[in-house]
Amino acid sequence: MMHNWYGHGSNLISQGNFWWMGVASMIIHLLFWGVVIFLAVKFLKKYLERADRKRVNEDSAMMILRERFAKGEIELEEFKQRKAELEQANQSK
Repeated sequence: MMHNWYGHGSNLISQGNFWWMGVASMIIHLLFWGVVIFLAVKFLKKYLERADRKRVNEDSAMMILRERFAKGEIELEEFKQRKAELEQANQSK
């Protein structure tokens, strides 16, 4: 003989005493997806900031080299040599 809480005629949930289980389930799902989205945004933000910081550092080295050449601190040959070295270092990364 089956207990009365199995099947379509179950008395366990049909009495309406367990409405809070649906609310609790919904809250748990919302918390789960909230945490997943939060961590994804945090990871992407950190990754993009790191990539942007790396690009700024590479650009600043070239900018300093151009400024030194413009001020006359280095000659054309030294400028070309260092520029080639910076470009080669940027390509190898």
